Amino acid sequence: MSHRIVYDLIAVRFPAEILRTHIDHHQFYADCFMAFELGGDNNLYIHRGTGEQRARSWDVLALGRDWEVMRQVVTYAASCEGGGMRLSGARHTQAETYIRRYRQAVADATTPETIEAAGIGCAVALKIATTDLPDWRAKDLAALRTFGRASEADGIVSVELSPLRDMAHAAALFAWHHLDERPVYNKMRVHGDGYERTPISKRLPAAAQRALAV
Repeated sequence: MSHRIVYDLIAVRFPAEILRTHIDHHQFYADCFMAFELGGDNNLYIHRGTGEQRARSWDVLALGRDWEVMRQVVTYAASCEGGGMRLSGARHTQAETYIRRYRQAVADATTPETIEAAGIGCAVALKIATTDLPDWRAKDLAALRTFGRASEADGIVSVELSPLRDMAHAAALFAWHHLDERPVYNKMRVHGDGYERTPISKRLPAAAQRALAV
C-alpha cells in the first residue's frame, strides 16, 4: 500500500516581540512557528546519479502559535494509525510518536536565519478571491497587499511573501494567511536539498555560525 515516509522535520520560531514591531495584531501575544517536513511517497522514485531514489521534498505543513501547529500535527498524525504515514527507518509509526517528534521540534525551534543558512528557503504565494468579500476580509486583504508583491487577475489577488528573509513578510503571513483557504502546504514552495544524509537538526550549529557571519 502506498504511504508517506517522513525523513526529517524541523520548526522555526518567530518571536512575538519582533512580529509586533511590524504589525499590531491580536495573534502576536505569543511566538509563532513554521513546521517544515521532508517527506515523500514510498513508491515514487526519481533518477539520481547512476541509480534511483525515492522522491522526497520539503514542505511547510503547519504554521501559527505552538498550539495551532500542534493541532495541525495531530490531524496529520491520524494517517499513522492506518498505515498511511511512517517515520523513515520505522516499519510502523504510532500517532503519538509522530506528535512527540513535532512537540520536541517546536520546543527546539531554530531561527529563520539559521534554517536559511542550512540551505532551506521558502516562498509564499497567497491567493485570495475578491468576489463577495465581507468588509472585514476586504480590510484585511487591503492591509496584506501593502506587504510583499501583489498582483490581480481574474478576480484573484496574489501576494508573494518571503517570511524567512523578511520579518515584516512573516508578520503578514501569520496575521492574514487565513484569507487563502487552501491547505498550508499549497500556499508555500520550499527549496532545499532533500537528499542530504545528515539530518538538518545536526547541521544547525554550523549553519548558525554561518548566519552570524553574514
